[in-house]
Amino acid sequence: MKKTISLIGATLMLSSCGIYTNYHKAESVSDNLYGEEVAVDTSTASLGDLAWRNLFTDPQLQALIEKGLQNNTDLQSARLRVEQAEA
Repeated sequence: MKKTISLIGATLMLSSCGIYTNYHKAESVSDNLYGEEVAVDTSTASLGDLAWRNLFTDPQLQALIEKGLQNNTDLQSARLRVEQAEA
């Protein structure tokens, strides 16, 4: 019984060596492999250029954002450090 199991195990181990195929290098590489160059239009505005009040037009949301900015201690301490550095 043990010989049969070990024989089956050895057969499976030896037969598993041939499951991979050999690597073949591609014959040619396309000239347009990485796509075409894209023209960038610098005249467009990004979201970073917009004021948050223009982006979020809901009055309730604007009130909540304003309240969050007023209660933000990190922002307040940064403003104080800027004022201190300017003085």
